[in-house]
Amino acid sequence: MSDLATLTAQLQAQLGAAAQFWPGKTPKLDDMYEAYLWSETIDVARNLGWTVAFVNAGAANDTFTFRRGPGLITSSTPYTYAEISKGGSAGELHVGIRVSGRSTTLHEFDVLGLDQSYRRRGGSGQPSYGDVRLHIEAKFHASDLSLGVGRALVGLGLDCPGIEPFLVARNEGSATLRPFIKHYLGHFVHKAFPGDTGVAYFRTCIAAALKKW
Repeated sequence: MSDLATLTAQLQAQLGAAAQFWPGKTPKLDDMYEAYLWSETIDVARNLGWTVAFVNAGAANDTFTFRRGPGLITSSTPYTYAEISKGGSAGELHVGIRVSGRSTTLHEFDVLGLDQSYRRRGGSGQPSYGDVRLHIEAKFHASDLSLGVGRALVGLGLDCPGIEPFLVARNEGSATLRPFIKHYLGHFVHKAFPGDTGVAYFRTCIAAALKKW
């Protein structure tokens, strides 16, 4: 089975056998991988007792249109996202949106959870780094990740402090990547692909992040 077919099958297993993704369009593997990690996050949340409601997912809640590149949350295009809640905690799970850092620069976030406080501000434009409760940097590379990937994530943390990022990849990373990310209070999850050994660890990381929400 191809990587695209494997990811599609897992998405349908978690979101519904009749689910459609990017109707009328052809996503890249990078797009599918981000959607897959979003879906795994949804599945973990449900297992922990969070209520999940899809927004912009069609009349039957089974048509998912995600961004095929980072965009603005205020876009007029009805992209799919999820509203989640449990007890007094609530927020949203998105794919591919831009977040404002301390410098007001807009940064690309692949998969992220936003606290409910973002919507409560009303008319506030793009979300701020202070609204972020979960950040997943997705990497679907043909080869192992270099230290440079970690440097970029640490650099992002300078403008978006207080976020505990998850660097998640299908492949391995260089020997220096994991200790480097860990030193700066992040996590590197490798082999996170349906059927591979990293999925269980990824789900454990997401569960821990949700419990701290």
